[in-house]
Amino acid sequence: MIVENPVKTLQMNQIRTQIIEWVKADEEKIVDLFSRLVQCETPSPPGDTRKAMKLVQDYLDAENLS
Repeated sequence: MIVENPVKTLQMNQIRTQIIEWVKADEEKIVDLFSRLVQCETPSPPGDTRKAMKLVQDYLDAENLS
């Protein structure tokens, strides 16, 4: 039987709520990023993901997250 820690559960719920708030605040940016990401060619094989990696790196740099 798994017994949940109420403090840990509360902390996880607070973290979940914060993440949802961040996503809602940046929804347009996130949708744009993923829309551009799925358009990147990442053929397999050979699995060349450099274009996708550059897109993500450029986004992280622009958001000061790298």
